[in-house]
Amino acid sequence: MIPPEGRSWVLETVKLSWRGYKSELKKMYLEAVEKGSNLDELYELVPEDELKDLISYWNTSPAKDQSKKNKRNREKLDDMHTMGQNSYAALRHKL
Repeated sequence: MIPPEGRSWVLETVKLSWRGYKSELKKMYLEAVEKGSNLDELYELVPEDELKDLISYWNTSPAKDQSKKNKRNREKLDDMHTMGQNSYAALRHKL
């Protein structure tokens, strides 16, 4: 149903949306754990067995190490890149 010229845009949009969804889901999970509340709200979004698999993955050493590494790298950024997928150099050239 998607024309070939729009395929890459659709795939990129889906990828970014999925990434954002996983991030929000993890925030919701961590907040629920910190508050000591149950995960019923999350079960409405994700089937219970899949959420349990995801939580067990988040608690593995490699996932925790990657998360720590990503947080450290994010803290090093002074200027956030908010101009989309293009670099500053490409946008400067375009303008």
